[in-house]
Amino acid sequence: MTPPMTIEKFRTCMFWGFRILLIVTMFFAALHHHWREAALLVFIMFMTFLPQILEDQTGIDYPGELEIIMLFFIIASLYLGEIPGTR
Repeated sequence: MTPPMTIEKFRTCMFWGFRILLIVTMFFAALHHHWREAALLVFIMFMTFLPQILEDQTGIDYPGELEIIMLFFIIASLYLGEIPGTR
């Protein structure tokens, strides 16, 4: 079984790595005048901060594994799927 501290470190690294990837993608979407996609990426960026905000306000601790699974789902739907209007 993996110690909880390493899962938290992994989760933190994954979230910050994904946030950097989102910022780079937002930059290129704005550079190519894809404003709808840039707005969607801003919303997704907010969604990456939502679990921490909810934990701080409600006191409910969400498992790190659940947050990592949600992050992988967002990555898959965003980068492996199709952003509407990019054709």
